[in-house]
Amino acid sequence: MTVVERGAPVRISGTVADATNRPVAGGSVILVPNGAAYVPAPPGILAPASTDQNGAFTWWVPRGVYRVYVVEDPAEIEQAMGDPDFHKSQEQAFPPVTVLAGENPALKLVLPSK
Repeated sequence: MTVVERGAPVRISGTVADATNRPVAGGSVILVPNGAAYVPAPPGILAPASTDQNGAFTWWVPRGVYRVYVVEDPAEIEQAMGDPDFHKSQEQAFPPVTVLAGENPALKLVLPSK
């Protein structure tokens, strides 16, 4: 067994915009640890962060490297996260995010064109 101390959660924030650079309000930002599969309930993933009316979100997450996925309609999270084509499109749109101790730069997530 290997025990890895991840330390205290770190604050990250950012915004989500559509392909025309308009804020995505009410969307869900999902972080999945790099190399891990999406699991819809703890302990597999962190709860999704919701975007506000300006497309902004704030989150406290453990340090690590994550894949980012954005689902515009939270009711479609399970369907989207089970779709390999959705995964491919999101992984091409968003590079892995590295969360470090201390201050992290704000994320600017722009959805790919449909």
